[in-house]
Amino acid sequence: SYSARFRVPDVRKVQPDAGAVVGYFTYNNEKGKGLSEIDIEILIADPRIIYIGTWTGKGALQRVGRIINLATGEILETIYRTEHDGNIHHPLTGLQNQPERIEAIEDFDASRQFYTYGFDWYPDRLVWWIQHPATGERVVLWDYQGGTPDFSGIPDNRTYYRLNFWHTDNWPVETRPASIERPAYPYELEIDWMSYEPFKKTGASKR
Repeated sequence: SYSARFRVPDVRKVQPDAGAVVGYFTYNNEKGKGLSEIDIEILIADPRIIYIGTWTGKGALQRVGRIINLATGEILETIYRTEHDGNIHHPLTGLQNQPERIEAIEDFDASRQFYTYGFDWYPDRLVWWIQHPATGERVVLWDYQGGTPDFSGIPDNRTYYRLNFWHTDNWPVETRPASIERPAYPYELEIDWMSYEPFKKTGASKR
């Protein structure tokens, strides 16, 4: 179980099309086993939008991902894609698309206040969540289970734990297609804390 409390910079008045991403994630590209990544990412040009998902694969990379506007509760997409077929976005359904609806967090804006974000990594399941700022309860953003015998989307090799902030010149946020400008100022990401609790084998996975 991984969690962190942080606030992203507010750039919209000084550089609304700044191209930069805050990434909270696990990562390792291991010879023989391939890539292992579980992520929560926020593009600072629109801090209402949150990207969650995994990267796995040896050689050709595979992605399962969900994009959410937390201020409205709108799930913009929940997909699977792979380099094998040109990264075509395939919608996920059933157990791979839960919950199908998310309640909006009123006035959510990752730059206006600190929020606690997290994900729980089980052998057969991944649950991403955010702590509701008013109630303190976990709001499940995606409870991803399974896949196919050939592809689960759940990393299974060792990893490193990271939180960082970088310029992206080829990934604009969904709502601002021009948001790939090099940051004009030294914007600051504020990190309060990060935590990790190891998985305890108690039988069936639980939230």
